[in-house]
Amino acid sequence: MDSQIALTHSISADSTTTPASTPNTRLAARSQQIRYTYCTDDRAMEGFSLLCRLEGIIPALESAHAIGHLIELAPQLDRNQVILVNLSGRGGKGSGDGDAGDGGAWCVCLRGACTRSARLFNACEARINSEISVTPLDPCPQLIITLHSEANMTGIERVRAVFEKAKREGQAAFMPYHAMGYPTREKTLAVVATLAASGADLFEIGIPFSDPLADGPTVQAATYTALMQGTTVADCLAMVKELRAQGVAQPFCAMSYYNPILAYGEERFVQDAVDAGIDGLIVPDLPPAEADLLEAACEQAGLAMVFFLAPTSNEERIRTVAAHTTGFIYLVSITGITGERTELPPDLVDSVHRVRRYTDLPVAVGFGISNGAQASQVAALADGVIVGSALVRAAGMADSLDAVRSLSNELAAGSHQPRKS
Repeated sequence: MDSQIALTHSISADSTTTPASTPNTRLAARSQQIRYTYCTDDRAMEGFSLLCRLEGIIPALESAHAIGHLIELAPQLDRNQVILVNLSGRGGKGSGDGDAGDGGAWCVCLRGACTRSARLFNACEARINSEISVTPLDPCPQLIITLHSEANMTGIERVRAVFEKAKREGQAAFMPYHAMGYPTREKTLAVVATLAASGADLFEIGIPFSDPLADGPTVQAATYTALMQGTTVADCLAMVKELRAQGVAQPFCAMSYYNPILAYGEERFVQDAVDAGIDGLIVPDLPPAEADLLEAACEQAGLAMVFFLAPTSNEERIRTVAAHTTGFIYLVSITGITGERTELPPDLVDSVHRVRRYTDLPVAVGFGISNGAQASQVAALADGVIVGSALVRAAGMADSLDAVRSLSNELAAGSHQPRKS
């Protein structure tokens, strides 16, 4: 940058009772070199949990507040920005080098001007809202966190991040389905927002089509209703864009049959989908062998491609689907159409294990899951739990939002049940 020093930011946390407890910090505050802010308890607990996973120790509360505020800032920052976070309690006090009372060189992070900064600059890196890759070089009072704002991640990265986070936490990702435009446009926005606030980790959103070969009666009726009300592909993308503007942050995977995409124009559809806020694409009637053009457009745009496997899929089919998939494997639990079932198929365990023999991609199971107990059973085997018909049925009830909220919370609890080690 023409040899100029770029503006930098750092975060540190001090006692809540003595916000400017040293001459250095008081001077920095008065000269506006630092700014005091706050961190909510919920954010602090997120930071506490993150630091526990990163370092394997119980962190200081000040550090948890600093990381909590960092999580709050992450979506507002550019993809490649780096923030230096000063962590307390890492052995900097009384080291015999400089002022023993500086709390582990707090001032180094504020201005980076301390003579000890080069020696203390050993650190580890992490990605917020994506995979956490920790490479400690040496115990030290500092941690560098590279922020990859979700707003600047590709759809592939965002979808992968959900499954990686769930894996780290020893649970499955919960992925609800909703038919866009059902029962009305306004209610669609309210239902998806309710799901987002009730445990959803990512979404499968259905674009209505007149010949939905994989859908059961509940989803067929919902998409037919949406079509009769004039819902188009463009309308569905507009609803996604509006949901993004409202603050729904979870990844969206659009489920569309191939004909609407072909009529819209493959490259145009992919670009408009990305612009609207779509992260992945599920096309149930498009096999990998015939998906070259759409795959190429998705790869260029960073959109995750999701393909299906069934209990009847053989080794060759599994390998082919895995080679073409950039999101997750959508494993159909049954040989049939979508819909609620009273029990899961007995061969589901074998189906999941057979797929896992040939790929390390996340495996999400859908079709037939309708309650929390079934979600828990699937979560014990797979990386993701996809639920459609039961939630669509709830969305059509008179008290739809309450029904959706209640069922979504139940399904999320089942999906997020910790796996037995």
